[in-house]
Amino acid sequence: MVACVGMGTAVMAGIIALSQIDIKRVIAYSTMSQIGLMIYAVGIGAYSAGMFHFAMHAVFKALLFMAAGNVIHALHDEQDIRLMGGLHARMKWTHLAFGAGSLALGGFFLFSGWFSKEDLLGFGTVSGPGPAPWILYAVGVGVNVLTGLYAFRLYFTVFQGEPQTARGFGVKEAGYSMLIPVVILGALSVIVAWPLQFPLPNTLHVFSDFLSPVFAGSQSPLLHDPAFGLALVGLIIGTAASLIGIGLAMRLWYEHRPDPQVVLASLPRVIPLLSYNKFYFDEIYDRALVQPVKAVARTARRVVEPDVMDSWVQGIGDLLRGFSLDLRLVQTGLIRDYASIFTVFAVVLVVVWVFIAR
Repeated sequence: MVACVGMGTAVMAGIIALSQIDIKRVIAYSTMSQIGLMIYAVGIGAYSAGMFHFAMHAVFKALLFMAAGNVIHALHDEQDIRLMGGLHARMKWTHLAFGAGSLALGGFFLFSGWFSKEDLLGFGTVSGPGPAPWILYAVGVGVNVLTGLYAFRLYFTVFQGEPQTARGFGVKEAGYSMLIPVVILGALSVIVAWPLQFPLPNTLHVFSDFLSPVFAGSQSPLLHDPAFGLALVGLIIGTAASLIGIGLAMRLWYEHRPDPQVVLASLPRVIPLLSYNKFYFDEIYDRALVQPVKAVARTARRVVEPDVMDSWVQGIGDLLRGFSLDLRLVQTGLIRDYASIFTVFAVVLVVVWVFIAR
């Protein structure tokens, strides 16, 4: 069940990312999709693979968000990717770093996302008998294609082609304070996974070694001889799927063969509608959770608060106010009255001390 929920999340968020026009929203839904893959890994017992992808994803997704920030800053807070384009020659370092992050996200060969994603999907080929693991693995291969599509739709739309507005012709590269972290993360997106859990013997296996005392058998399936052949086939299939996704994105959004709008028009209208509107989850949450809570709050404000809450608070205030008015009668300002009160309470104290306390 956990694996199915994770893979379903990966598919749904990937479909949503394909139609978003806000640069940061595309990356955000990409994050949801990759988190779905991590949940899938946990569901099939691939704990080290899930943590490995979590760590690699942190590197290249931080890169993409920060590089997107450079683009937004250069375009004076513009976030609509339809109004971008042609930035590769004007923001060369940001362009190269964003490309490295996109290749890592898309699972291109030897980039960090390729190691972690294929390690994760490799468990899907050896996770148990029956058709369910293979069905989920097949869906995961489809997610690889989907990831390549939305990652490079964003890359080609933002950086390739010609600027779509006058602002695009005047952009400049980000300053060093914004550029240096992006370049560092771009380099890490290429090399950071190489020593960590490369699926060959005699290399560091940081995550599997860390988890092995608790989760035995969480190592990469490519490290075990009985599963090596099967997982190697899965590795080849997954890599090919990633390359297919990247290639399709290149044809659609770089070469425009065919034009994306033509492909969109050929699809059933419900698919792009659901994708662009995020499967109406915001509206569902609003109707199912937000509006009922607001209705209860309005009713409580109109009925409970004035008739119940305000009344007892006001009652306590009135009680204390009446008590203070009575107490003021004792405050006469005459020394004889205060001396009498003092004497009475002194006698009471002595009586309590002598006859009761002892």
